[in-house]
Amino acid sequence: MWGSFRSSSSSGHSGDTRPLSSQVEASPMTSSNVSQSPAIPASPSSTVTSVTSRARPSITSITNLLSSTLMSSSAVSSNIEESSCGTELDTETVSHMDSFFDRFWSEMAVFAFERAKEIADKEKEQALKSHLHGSHCASSGFTWVILTTAMAQLALTEKGYMNLAFLAPKGFLRKDSNLKAALESIRHDLRKIVDSGGVTSSPARHKNSQIATCLMVLINLRLEQMEFYDRLSVVGTSKNVEIGDLIADIEVTYEKFRDELKGIGSTISILGGIQKTLQWESEILISLLKSMIMMQTWEYLEATIALQQANTQILEWNEILQTHSTTLKKSTFYNYSPPSYPLLYLWIRKLKGALVSKFSLYFYELLVKNSNSSFDMKSYCSKLPVDYYNRMLSFQKKSDASCICIIFDAKDTKYHPNGYNFISREVAAPQGLESFPAVLSIPMV
Repeated sequence: MWGSFRSSSSSGHSGDTRPLSSQVEASPMTSSNVSQSPAIPASPSSTVTSVTSRARPSITSITNLLSSTLMSSSAVSSNIEESSCGTELDTETVSHMDSFFDRFWSEMAVFAFERAKEIADKEKEQALKSHLHGSHCASSGFTWVILTTAMAQLALTEKGYMNLAFLAPKGFLRKDSNLKAALESIRHDLRKIVDSGGVTSSPARHKNSQIATCLMVLINLRLEQMEFYDRLSVVGTSKNVEIGDLIADIEVTYEKFRDELKGIGSTISILGGIQKTLQWESEILISLLKSMIMMQTWEYLEATIALQQANTQILEWNEILQTHSTTLKKSTFYNYSPPSYPLLYLWIRKLKGALVSKFSLYFYELLVKNSNSSFDMKSYCSKLPVDYYNRMLSFQKKSDASCICIIFDAKDTKYHPNGYNFISREVAAPQGLESFPAVLSIPMV
C-alpha cells in the first residue's frame, strides 16, 4: 500500500525579481495546475523554489524599506500610537481586525489559498498607506504591515504544504525542500516581533506579539508535520520506521500544538476556522493509522471503531467544503467551475478507502455471517475502491487452484476467534495449529 506513496506532480511559478520598492505591493498568486494522482505525490523542486523566491524577499523587502525611513522614530511612534489610539477598545478597529482574521482563515480552511493571499495583500497595502500618512492605530502600524505580509506568505506556503511540495525527491547535490526554508524564514521575522515585545495593538483585541506567537505555533506544527509525512512515505521500505512510532509522534505533535495555543490565551479570533481543519487532519490520520495496526493484529472491534471515527470526521470536513462550493456556485452562477482539492486531502480520503477495502478482506467471513437481506456483503464489496474478495475468487478460478488461504500468525497477539471478546472475560491463548487460523479461505468452508 505504501509503495506508491511517492509520485510526481508538476506546478511552477516564476520568481519575483522586481526591485524592493515594487515588491511592497505583491500581486495575488496565480493558481497552478497540480496533477491529482491517487497516491501521495512529490512535486518537483520547481514548485518549492517558487514558494521560497516569493516568500522570502517579500517580508525582508518591506522590513528594509520601512526600517530606513521609520525605525529612527520608532520610540516616538510607539508613544503616539498609545496616546492617539487610547486605552479603550475602539469598536470599529476591533471589528475590522476580527473581520480580517475571519475572512483570511475561512478561505485558508477551504483551500482557497489565492483568495486568502489577496485578502492579506489588500490589508497590507491599506496598513502601509495609512502608516505612511501618519496614522498610528493598530491596523496601520509598522508591525502590523510585517504581520500581514507574513500571513500573505503563509497562504503560499500552506498551498505548497497541502500539495505535498515538501516531498520533492532528494538526491546527490540536490537541496532539501525550500518550503521548509520559507517557513523558517517567516518564523525568523515573527520571532523578532515576539522578542521585541511587539507594539500593543490597542485599541485592537490582541497584541501584535500575541498574533506573531500564534502564527509561529502554526508554523512549528507544519514543520513537524512535514517531518511526519516524510517518515510516513518510507514505511514499508525502511526498517527503522514503524507505524506505531508514527502514531505516537503525530499525537504528541498535535497535543503540543493545542497546549501552546492554550498558553497564549484566546486564539479563536486569530487563527479562526483553520483550527478545525488542523484538528481534522491530525485526528483522521491518527484514527486511520490505528485502524491499520488493529487490522494487522486482526482485532475486529478496535479496527471498526478507528475506521468509524475517521469516517465521521472526513464526512464533517467534506460537508464544510461542499457547503463552501455550493455558496460559491450560487454567487458566481455561469462562471462556476468545480473546486480542485489539494493532494493531501485527496490522499487522506483514498487512504481511508484503501483501508476499508482491506478491512472487508481481513474480516470477510465474519461480516458475511452477519449479513442479511438489507446488507449483502458481496454487493457492498463490489462498490469498494478495491474488491479484494472477488479478485481472489476470480484468480482461484483462472488458475484452477483448489484453495486459496490467508493465514494469520496469532502468536503474541490478542487473537479472538469471533473478532472480539468481552473485556472482563479471559480467553486462553491459542496453542499448536490453532495459532495459525485462516483469515480467509476461498472457497469458503
